Amino acid sequence: METVVIVVHLIFVFALLALVLLQTPESGGAGLTSGSFRSARSSSRTLVRLTSACAVAFFTTSLLLGILGGITKKKSSTILEQTVVDEENSAKSSVLDKLKKMQDDLKDRE
Repeated sequence: METVVIVVHLIFVFALLALVLLQTPESGGAGLTSGSFRSARSSSRTLVRLTSACAVAFFTTSLLLGILGGITKKKSSTILEQTVVDEENSAKSSVLDKLKKMQDDLKDRE
């Protein structure tokens, strides 16, 4: 789900960038449009509306990504917690036993 939202978000990013660059200099863009297909006023209004819609979609996907990131964020252990766990294990246990215990602890947290 998060990957799909990221892809849609990137599409809106590039669309917003292109729309801003296509606007005429009077409206703040780089003026890359040609006036051949419509009148300048009609073209400017259309580009401003498309830019506004794309900006709203961009902010919506940004908020959605923030919400999804907060929901899926898992509590990670700190270095201090890991040190306490290591000290509790005996020195005789092997590295593989320690790794297995850490893996089991992570599964329990989920």
